[in-house]
Amino acid sequence: LGPIRALRPRLQRLAASLVKRRTPIAAEPRDPPRDFALRPPRVFLSRQIPIAVPRSRRPRPHLVAMAVPPAKAPSPKRVNGDKSPKASKAKAKAPRRTSPTEDIEDLIGKHPSLASVRDDAPRLRDELLAWYDKSHRILPWRRNFHSQHAPPPPSPRGDGAEPREYWAGCDTAGAPANVPIDQYAYGVWVSEVMSQQTQIERVAQYWLKWVERWPDVSALAAATREEVNESWAGLGYYRRAGFLLDGARHVVESNGASFPDDAEGLAHVPGVGPYTAAAVASIAFGEPVAAVDGNVIRVCTRLAAVTGGGDAAKPSSDAAKAVRLCADWLISSSRPGDFNQAMMELGATVCTPKAPACGRCPLREGCAGAALELAGTRPGFKVTDLPEKEKKPEKREERVAVKVVERRPPGVAEGGVESSFLLVRRPEGGLLGGLWEFPSAIETTEPSDGEDFYAKCAAVVDACTAGGTAGGSSGTVRASRVSLGEVTHTFSHVRHTYVAQHEVWEVASDGDEKRSGGGTGGAREWRWVTATELETLGLSSGVRKIYELLTKREKAKKAPRESAIGKLFAKKAKRGE
Repeated sequence: LGPIRALRPRLQRLAASLVKRRTPIAAEPRDPPRDFALRPPRVFLSRQIPIAVPRSRRPRPHLVAMAVPPAKAPSPKRVNGDKSPKASKAKAKAPRRTSPTEDIEDLIGKHPSLASVRDDAPRLRDELLAWYDKSHRILPWRRNFHSQHAPPPPSPRGDGAEPREYWAGCDTAGAPANVPIDQYAYGVWVSEVMSQQTQIERVAQYWLKWVERWPDVSALAAATREEVNESWAGLGYYRRAGFLLDGARHVVESNGASFPDDAEGLAHVPGVGPYTAAAVASIAFGEPVAAVDGNVIRVCTRLAAVTGGGDAAKPSSDAAKAVRLCADWLISSSRPGDFNQAMMELGATVCTPKAPACGRCPLREGCAGAALELAGTRPGFKVTDLPEKEKKPEKREERVAVKVVERRPPGVAEGGVESSFLLVRRPEGGLLGGLWEFPSAIETTEPSDGEDFYAKCAAVVDACTAGGTAGGSSGTVRASRVSLGEVTHTFSHVRHTYVAQHEVWEVASDGDEKRSGGGTGGAREWRWVTATELETLGLSSGVRKIYELLTKREKAKKAPRESAIGKLFAKKAKRGE
């Protein structure tokens, strides 16, 4: 029995590897239980296995305890034993799970130049940061402690100053070195939200006015939505202004005016997406996380020559995964904020969409896209072909009827009592939600159809002016209706052609009528504003274009007309006759 006892542990391990285990091996009995016939089917049963012993003895069967799963009776609803056709089909469709390493190797197989970026990451990182320290632009919210030409200065007022005083002088020297961390995070957050789809030079102007009015998150949280829209007017994409206000209120109410210090926490702030969270976390709090925006996508796709991977702006594409790998490999653990800003700076000033300055790019030696264009191995390829993008659908065309309703006393001479204009507020949500505009309505007919084209628009005006509370009383006379012409404004997904009509109302008696004020009518909020208020009110660019049609017409009426003789002499004077 000695050889048999010696083989028992090996046989147990062999049996356990062949059959799914039901209990730990330590609980297995050494000998088969005598009452196994009376136990439920999930206990350990005995199976006879012949074991070879020395030739002097005959082989005989020995009982070895092992786990045997109970046999399952086929369900009447199933076929093919234990598998239904539906389960088999679902299993066949289920994607095979791969490890992160396999995913990376698969991407490198599709885009071989990724391996070069991975291997050369330390050198590329150092070259980019050295270029950034020497060449970065001075922006009011930016500070670079390694800058060779614009190191961050201390605040003019020193520590303990008022929030507004910390931003003094940042327009010429950048953000001060001693701005409190949460106030600095606020400034970075506002700049990142403003910079989306907007040129950075324009953003700098708006940012300075913004922090002058609301220098920190507590001040912004106390603002009204109308005040925020007024300060945002002209930047476009007005939902971003609402995101800033909602986010500020969330930070004040939930965190006591302190920003979360990592990307995961920042992502819970309303309106903060993955890019903004990564940018604020790295720049303000030093978290080593890559921020990927359009500039970074352009730099990485060209650096690694990412072709044939789809649109890198779509997170599920292979190109987007390749860009993420590049950014993660390159990110600096010691200077993550400076590195992310350096990538954005490179994409904005050197690696531009249509005319990249490859000759002065700090990453040119490691750029696979530039090398591919120079080699000419792919006919017609240019580095400006990257990143590859899917063709966007054509913008929807819409014609909008607009009524510019002006109210003024009758017979008023030029420079007399100031006129007032009717504005209505757009519904919250959707395009330009919550903003003020002239009464308007989308029309499917053509302007040649006469007043029928303005029928819906006129209904909006009548709803607001019903009952005489807005100037539509019996003492009001519609003096004239004149066409102002057309003007076009393009949004991200739709192009509006505004067809404007100027309608003048002469108020017989100023009496109790106010030239400014407002109310509600037809589920729309309305107000009368003077021409001066109209100039300062936060209006969208499209509304301002419509108002410019009116002001140009008024100026043309006031300009003296030159006679035919005068024009003749003017032409001769120009020719020197």
